[in-house]
Amino acid sequence: MESNRYTVPLTDVLEKVEKAKDLYYENKFSEAEKLMEDAEHPFYLAFKANLVAQRAVLTFEREEISEAVKQIEMAKVVMDEFRRDDGIISKVFSFVVGSDYDDYSDDDLNCEVAYAEMILIKSMMDFIEGESFVNFVKGAVGINMCYKLYRELYKYVSQTKRQLNPTLVSSVYFGYGTFTLYLSMIPQKILDMLELVGIHGNMDEGLQILLEGEQAGGITADICAIVLLHFNLMICNYVRIPINEEQTDHLLSKYTTRYPKSVIFNLLAGKRHMTLQDPRSAERVYDKALKDECEWVFIRFTLHLELSWSSLALGDWKKAVHHAKVQYEESNRTRTFFAYLQMICHRRWKPNDVEEQVRLAKLVPTHQLTIAGKHLHIEKFCIRKARSFLKNKNFLFCPVYELLYFFGFTSCVDERRRAVMMTEVQDALLEIDSSPSYKGYKIDDKCLGRLLLADLHRLNGDHDKAKQELETILQSEDSLQIDHMIAPYTHFELGYILAEEGNISMARAHFNTAKNYSSKVKSYSLEDTLLMKTTTQMNRIEREVALSRS
Repeated sequence: MESNRYTVPLTDVLEKVEKAKDLYYENKFSEAEKLMEDAEHPFYLAFKANLVAQRAVLTFEREEISEAVKQIEMAKVVMDEFRRDDGIISKVFSFVVGSDYDDYSDDDLNCEVAYAEMILIKSMMDFIEGESFVNFVKGAVGINMCYKLYRELYKYVSQTKRQLNPTLVSSVYFGYGTFTLYLSMIPQKILDMLELVGIHGNMDEGLQILLEGEQAGGITADICAIVLLHFNLMICNYVRIPINEEQTDHLLSKYTTRYPKSVIFNLLAGKRHMTLQDPRSAERVYDKALKDECEWVFIRFTLHLELSWSSLALGDWKKAVHHAKVQYEESNRTRTFFAYLQMICHRRWKPNDVEEQVRLAKLVPTHQLTIAGKHLHIEKFCIRKARSFLKNKNFLFCPVYELLYFFGFTSCVDERRRAVMMTEVQDALLEIDSSPSYKGYKIDDKCLGRLLLADLHRLNGDHDKAKQELETILQSEDSLQIDHMIAPYTHFELGYILAEEGNISMARAHFNTAKNYSSKVKSYSLEDTLLMKTTTQMNRIEREVALSRS
């Protein structure tokens, strides 16, 4: 097939997609989708696939997910008809040595980029829709194919002297940069094996490619910006690596000025306030975004989630209960978590209303989700905690602060509020020894309390006190009854502090213990999240050591 199968000029296509994108960032999602109706150019199909996939993921309704998969499959069939067919010999040759894109028209190149994006979206939906190993394999195969296509396109775009349109460049840089960035966060041993088949991750390289994609302009530049902002404002805070503050503030200023009502960029602006330990300002941003017209009601649930976290950081238990209740009653996204969040916040807001706390605790295990054949780790954590609450005569040790710690939100709490938290944890620890009929698990709760104190001391800059608390925990490591996760998280905290102090060999030892703790305890809560944090820190210190030697 020749390029004359494209009946609409590429400039007209890009202009129409630009209009749809503007509608999207004005929160007019239905209008954006309607603009793409009956359009069969690859760029139209990719844009519409993005919209239906986002809606499916945000609602988490089975009907929406099935409809999204159906639409994406249909779009993929149409897109296959647009793709250039070079014959079987050329395909085999390109598989071995890569494609020769010099002979591709601009339309053909844009079709390849749109096709890569379509494969990525389809693979993600396979993971979400399926509850079997088959769906997992289908998703993995699709992502592998997508990565290799992006890699070939990036190699060509970054080396050619040909004048390419900015949207093509930013689209390729978005895809390859995102893969390169997030692959860098998987365990090094797995990454070494992937590199044998040409798949590699590098955090610094991925961030640089995404920045170049944003600077290239075009329709996908804003997506590059969103990935950069997501990484800096969410991932960095969670895995504890420094954010690029200058870049983050520049991108936020640029895109919130361009799209002042965009719920997407306002969410990110609120996250920036949280990283600055200013949850009150974050709350104002989220509240304003809630008042703005937004026809996708399920995006409003994300605002309620962020308002839950800002309320926790402020110690406003009544608001935290309200926002968790909205999500529990109106959203299908992890209702297990929101029932648990209501329960522990209600305990702080109305401590004497035990009947309501018990009612909520009993609801926690009744809404467990399955994604890609597995239960969510956070839901398993919440269910275990709710059962402990009921078993131990309606008692848990500092559950709100525990949740803030394990989700990485303690760093978003200001110094004054941290002082309050420290006093409350210390008082709770004193109660363990002073109460002859203590309801909880004494050793586990003492270790949890010390872990929370160590985190607060670290944030206050007192490494010696933090290490003292952590080393005390390790003396009771083998005596933990149910909260076995405390031990590997303690090793992670020690590794992190020692790495900050420059004691690389000891840091490595503790990180390795944390990473391999499942060989000692078969399974513990929130293991996957700790592995991601540990892997990122280990990769970080190895990069820094390599740089110091070069």
